[in-house]
Amino acid sequence: MILKQEIQEVLLQYGISDPVITFIRHSENRTYRIEQGGQRYLFRIHQPVEASMKGLQHEPEGLLHELRMLNHLSGQAGQSVQKPIRTREGEWISYISIDNREIPCSLLTWLEGRAVRGKDLKDPALASLLGRQVAGLHQIYRQYAGFPRSERPNQGRSNHLEVARKIRLGESKGLFTHEDLETVDEAVHFINSAIETRFPGEDSPERVHGDIGTSNILLREDGTLSIIDYGFFGSGYELLDIGMGALCVPGDFRGHYLEGYYGGDFPEKDGRLLEGFMLTAVLGYYAFQIHHEQAYDWMKERMLLL
Repeated sequence: MILKQEIQEVLLQYGISDPVITFIRHSENRTYRIEQGGQRYLFRIHQPVEASMKGLQHEPEGLLHELRMLNHLSGQAGQSVQKPIRTREGEWISYISIDNREIPCSLLTWLEGRAVRGKDLKDPALASLLGRQVAGLHQIYRQYAGFPRSERPNQGRSNHLEVARKIRLGESKGLFTHEDLETVDEAVHFINSAIETRFPGEDSPERVHGDIGTSNILLREDGTLSIIDYGFFGSGYELLDIGMGALCVPGDFRGHYLEGYYGGDFPEKDGRLLEGFMLTAVLGYYAFQIHHEQAYDWMKERMLLL
């Protein structure tokens, strides 16, 4: 589905009348690069490729909280983000008609760069920089109180149980054995118990990016890093983001990343729990890809390593 004419009509609401529209991909959202007059933008249609991928982040209320948060981040020192752009009417969200349904859209500024690679992060300075970027993001989040938890994704203990449930669908697809799934269930319950001990009280008390991976970290021409794609921004545990960042860095260089995050030695009390969050991050990816056949071989190979 090309949608160029429909997109052109929506872009008029932003004062963009003669755009060059380039399709990027359709996954969590439909994304397009927009060019006009030497300016570039990212246009998002908030419709996932699979209905099973739809979540709070696709609802207008949830999307509005993401855009407000991005606007806040764009004004903070040390954070290069894709800033949301309002329509000429002053709205953060526009709408496009697809199959007689009104789908929310958003327009962001464009950031130049390429996705960071694991081999890039073998540079101790860059691994440390990534740690500092994640730490800076969390520091801003701790002061930000701009969204109701019920309207953004929750990546806490309840989500871990939902991830385990979705992974169980892999048995009927021949992806995993019954023994594999029993191991996943045991691991999730062990991790949730450890989280409850370490963080007594309400689930998901902290704010997280929720999807830190190499595809969501830009390496820019000046050698800096920018974290992008805040679609899973919501409630959770900071250790999840820390663990996701650690998974991006080759094992021998993770110490530099953790030193960058903590500004010194990694606290030993969080060691096993960090490993647990790294595991839940991998399992979350499996659950996300459970209906995507192109990922099945990769998933089967790596389930044996968990």
